[in-house]
Amino acid sequence: MISKEKKQKILQDLLSNIKKARAIYFTNIQGVPVSDLNELRKQLNIVNAEAHVYKKTLLNLAFVQNGFGGGLADTLLGSVLVNFAWEDPIAVAKTLSSFASKKEPFILLGGFLDGQEINSDTIKELATIPAKEILLGRLVGSLKLPLSRLVRALNTPSQKLVLALNAVVKIK
Repeated sequence: MISKEKKQKILQDLLSNIKKARAIYFTNIQGVPVSDLNELRKQLNIVNAEAHVYKKTLLNLAFVQNGFGGGLADTLLGSVLVNFAWEDPIAVAKTLSSFASKKEPFILLGGFLDGQEINSDTIKELATIPAKEILLGRLVGSLKLPLSRLVRALNTPSQKLVLALNAVVKIK
C-alpha cells in the first residue's frame, strides 16, 4: 500500500510531466513481457521520450487538474503505459506504432497532442509522416521549382538570340 505522501509526490511528478510534454500517448501493456517493455523504454529514450505506469485514479486526477477533463480512467483499458514525448511527437508515435506492429498484445489507446485529445488512428497517421529533414527538403524543393522555371523561361529568349547570332556569324 502506498502512503498518502508517496501518492502526492507521484501526483506532483505526473502533473509536472503532463505540463512539460509536447504529446502524451497511452498504450495497453497487458500481457507484454517486461523484457519487451524495457526494450521499448530504451527506444523511447533515443527519441527523447519516457514511459511510466501510473494508477488510473492518479492519471484521471492529474489530467482533471491540468484541465483535460474527466473520465480518462474509463477510456483507458487494461494496464496502461503513459508515454511522454518531450521534443518530437512524431518520432515517438513512430516508435510506438512500430513496437505495436511487432509485439502483439501491445495496443495504442490514444493520447493528447498539443492539448488536443487524439485516438489510436491518429497516432498511426502521425507515424506515417516523413521525418522532419525529409519534409524540409520537400519544402525547399517546392520553393525552388518555380524559381528555376522562371530562370529557364527568362534565359530561353536570350539563348535563342545567341543561337541566331551564331548562325548569322557562321553564314557570313
